[in-house]
Amino acid sequence: MKKLRLKNYKHQDILFEYLDELSRLAVVLVDRQLIIQDCNQGFLKMVNQVVKPIGQEFQSFLKQKIPTEKLPIKGRKEQIKRETKVAENLFIFFSWTILHLEEGYLMVGEKLPLYSSDITEKMATINDELTNLTRELTKKTIELEKTNATIKELSNTDGLTGAFNRRYINEMLPALAETSKEVAKPLSIIMADIDTFKKINDSYGHCVGDDVLKDFVKILKGRSRNKDLVARYGGEEFLLVLPDTAEEEAGKIAERMREELQNFQFDKLSEVVTASFGVAELMAKEKTENFIKRADDAMYKAKMEGRNKVVVS
Repeated sequence: MKKLRLKNYKHQDILFEYLDELSRLAVVLVDRQLIIQDCNQGFLKMVNQVVKPIGQEFQSFLKQKIPTEKLPIKGRKEQIKRETKVAENLFIFFSWTILHLEEGYLMVGEKLPLYSSDITEKMATINDELTNLTRELTKKTIELEKTNATIKELSNTDGLTGAFNRRYINEMLPALAETSKEVAKPLSIIMADIDTFKKINDSYGHCVGDDVLKDFVKILKGRSRNKDLVARYGGEEFLLVLPDTAEEEAGKIAERMREELQNFQFDKLSEVVTASFGVAELMAKEKTENFIKRADDAMYKAKMEGRNKVVVS
């Protein structure tokens, strides 16, 4: 690259050696494209560099570029104020005097003193940036919370029916049982299993079988309260947890579910679909494993007695 010379001066090197002594001034020689050709030590100190950035764009040190129309014509000079990069992500206001040369420009910069108005303006800008950053972080936090909630819901939910899954109900039931004992209020569960479900799958296909499962869950949820939990416990087996409910009331709820399913008209199914229900109320000092087993045994008893029946343990 051809080095730009100051034709107005016979001894450019001597000139820059002299300018190096004027460390309070930043002096930069650039060509017509504002590419740096030389600079003094004052510029290096101000921009916190050791090696002269020869070949680098002068504009890269400015936060706001100098438009072409601001460059002086022959015999003229221009003065501008620009935030100049003195470190990574740190800019300070400089006053730059631009002198027109035969083959380029001489940029002479001086750091401007900070007045109270400048500080106030800068603090206002920083405050606005912090406000925007806080707003953006709040937005991202809300989005993250929503995403985490969705992930948690998906991890706790059966993908086909929308009911809770077995893992979730097995985690929740011991805690609900403990609470029931502490507050001395009843806790009941219902185990429900669709009768002859394999026959439905074999005769009508798994898609129809899936629709039966989904509609059955709608019936179970429709007859449940907000505080009740409905979970898919196995293939066609479902477990309902009913806080603050004694077995007598739980039996009535199960009976209403049984009747609604028996009378439900499925879209692609001509025959009646029924289910067997087993009901159990938590006993004092009973472990949840035995609690579930009693409801399960009651459900199987209902099947043995002809299906489409509610049996209370």
